[in-house]
Amino acid sequence: MLAWVAGQALLASPTTKKILHHGKDIGLFLAAPFIGLAYAVMLPFVGMALLAWVAAQALMAKPVQA
Repeated sequence: MLAWVAGQALLASPTTKKILHHGKDIGLFLAAPFIGLAYAVMLPFVGMALLAWVAAQALMAKPVQA
């Protein structure tokens, strides 16, 4: 309970909010290359899965000829 009250009092300060905002920006700046790398690595797999999904849907919609 005491930590909650102390945290609320700390967040009431505009300086603390500014520091936390800059900390978030720095964290996102440092994480951005890794997020981009994850997108680049996963893109072919997602594309192949999408292609397989569309092909499966097309095969299921095609009427069977006897």
